[in-house]
Amino acid sequence: METDRFGTDSGPMLHDEALDRSLQKNKNTFTYLYGMLETLLHNKYWILSLLSLLLLGSCSQLSSLQTGRTLGKDEKMIGAYATAYGLHEDISSGGELGSLVLPQVGFWGQYGINDKLDVGLKVSSGANIGLLGKYQIMGDQESTWALSLGGSAEYQFAGAENLVFRTHVPIYCSWHPQPKLSVYATPRYIFQYVADDDPTHFLGSAAGVHYAFGDRWNGLFESSFSLPFSATKDFNNAVVFQAGFGVQYRF
Repeated sequence: METDRFGTDSGPMLHDEALDRSLQKNKNTFTYLYGMLETLLHNKYWILSLLSLLLLGSCSQLSSLQTGRTLGKDEKMIGAYATAYGLHEDISSGGELGSLVLPQVGFWGQYGINDKLDVGLKVSSGANIGLLGKYQIMGDQESTWALSLGGSAEYQFAGAENLVFRTHVPIYCSWHPQPKLSVYATPRYIFQYVADDDPTHFLGSAAGVHYAFGDRWNGLFESSFSLPFSATKDFNNAVVFQAGFGVQYRF
């Protein structure tokens, strides 16, 4: 029989206490994991709402990241951006998500067909790709004020059984107080079609600052918002918003 340093027969008691502690620890771990699973099951509607947000709204390409000027004939530009993409729902009106923010990154390129017309391609981490066009109706590549009309078609990959297609109608406006500095705004309308669902409309705008670091490199900071609406849905006063920065290289 084992004895402790005081000569008492405590060996079996110590083993029993260690076993009890081990069993209690395993029980606590099981209880914690079971609680997590139960929470997920009880919040299945929240999870479905989150997935719906990712599919239907939060991955749309709301960023503008350009001024009202076109590039000019045979000019080329490539760029990259990183944004925080979010949604806010009014819980008091029935919304379940409250506020949610997700990261998004993307790349795009544009080419000047002539002095007034640009075409481009844009992709993002939301699994979408867009073809865009831009036609300048006021000013030129050196004017203080510039205004262009735009249009784009965007497809979002959302699985074999889902089709998500959006058309964008932006208006690019900008003020160029200095050769390297410009301030711009881009009001935008979006029509969204989702297979087996009713169409959704978005109205909003982006605003930002564009700064030229030299003849080739440009930096941009931008924020935007968009309000979804539909004749058949209640979006609980939802607002889709975005803020981030981008870089451009012209060649």
